[in-house]
Amino acid sequence: MDEPRDTRAQQASNILNSAAEMASNSAAKMSDAAQAAGQKAKDTASALAGQAGEHVKGVLNDQVNVGADLVGHVADSVRAAADTLEPNSPQLASMARLAASGIDGFSDRLRDRTVEDLYQEASDFARRQPAAVFGMAALAGFFFFRVVKADGRSSGYGASDGGYGEGYRGPQGGYAGAQGGYAPTDERRHGV
Repeated sequence: MDEPRDTRAQQASNILNSAAEMASNSAAKMSDAAQAAGQKAKDTASALAGQAGEHVKGVLNDQVNVGADLVGHVADSVRAAADTLEPNSPQLASMARLAASGIDGFSDRLRDRTVEDLYQEASDFARRQPAAVFGMAALAGFFFFRVVKADGRSSGYGASDGGYGEGYRGPQGGYAGAQGGYAPTDERRHGV
């Protein structure tokens, strides 16, 4: 009676080992499938990012050409101004034509460039002329600061640094403001 028991135990052990091996093989296959799917997703995302980057570069290159066209229009406007100035001020008209020629040359050089070319040229200039780049950055910062500061205190009429101020109306309708203002009346103006 021990033999059938040993045989059944052996069969059960074989079945368990076989099931464990099948489970292990299934897990390995699932892991391989998951890795393959993950790699495929990564490759697809990389390809899409590359396509998006190329699309963005194409759009930026188109914008460079639009900017070159705009600069060309500025040159045309300067030439038109030179033609208008010619009868009264030929020297000034000549200077305007020279400026238009320079602007046109810049437009032509800009039109033949890609975004990468412009970036590389700007980087090279920054390496060659760091002081000029620093100066331009300082001027841009100063300009930006002035614009922001001016925008913050432009409260219209009655501003403390100009405007009409806090005044009153005189008997004949004039306005006499704190900084002098307009007063066609006989009254004495404040601040004057």
